[in-house]
Amino acid sequence: MKQLFSLVGSKGDLQPIQDVYTDKMKEYRRSDGTFVNRAILATLISMGFALYAPYYPFFGFLSSIGIIYAVRPVFIQAYRMLKMGRTGVDLLSSFAILGCIISGYFFIANLVNLIFLFSLKLFIKVSSDSKGKLTDVFSQIPDFVWICIGETEAQIPFRDVKEGDMIVVNAGETIPVDGMITEGMASVDQHLLTGEAVPAEKTVGEEVFALTTVVSGRIVVKVEHAGKDTVVSRIGNILDQTVDFQSKTELRVLYLADKTVPPTLIVSGAALIFSGPFMAISVIASHFKYRFMLVSPISLMNF
Repeated sequence: MKQLFSLVGSKGDLQPIQDVYTDKMKEYRRSDGTFVNRAILATLISMGFALYAPYYPFFGFLSSIGIIYAVRPVFIQAYRMLKMGRTGVDLLSSFAILGCIISGYFFIANLVNLIFLFSLKLFIKVSSDSKGKLTDVFSQIPDFVWICIGETEAQIPFRDVKEGDMIVVNAGETIPVDGMITEGMASVDQHLLTGEAVPAEKTVGEEVFALTTVVSGRIVVKVEHAGKDTVVSRIGNILDQTVDFQSKTELRVLYLADKTVPPTLIVSGAALIFSGPFMAISVIASHFKYRFMLVSPISLMNF
């Protein structure tokens, strides 16, 4: 498999796939997923119209509008891929949907759309929740901190802390900055950053980091980095920027899937000639990428 991937997709080949994938997911995620909710509602209404389509053709027309609206990002991305001179799984989906509409399989098209949209809604929810939990962990900084001013201690807002200030941190408190210990010693729980289960013993001259907790002892920390410049903040930014990131291996899988589209269309065309539209649509629907799209969000719930 590794040798196969090494033959599929150079960096130049994979970048357009990354761009198209990201654009489509942003389309579905916009307004916190409200488009998906509207698409599900439209599909349910469209399914109602589809039930009457065999008796009243006008209901078939109304159902067609709902079908196309629900998955319009798929048509948009198929068009973009064609403009780049490429074919993709979105093109297969477009043909399958249009084939169902032309052949009068309105209820089947709506049912497939509904399964896809619920699967997508689950995926967006799981990925958004995971991102929220990760980034929230890195935003638990206290609003006020104690600093040493000469021989006295004063409480100031955290936003007023600047490089060189001396922050006092007592047992049970969270260290709000990155810095160097200038006074005292303490056991510091830093498992959020390092994964260590046992608190680390810290003393004068050693570094400590924001969002770690003083389990016992008392220390005075000279501020080196605060706010957005801390290690924790940078990790949070990285997590925030990787929501739509696809690894090179994942992009190669998408690239390989897209490369199988022309043969699938050829086989589907042959099925249309010899066996009719139902078999042609069945060939398109049997493409392995459909199983990936429908099953992978559900699989995420196991982790």
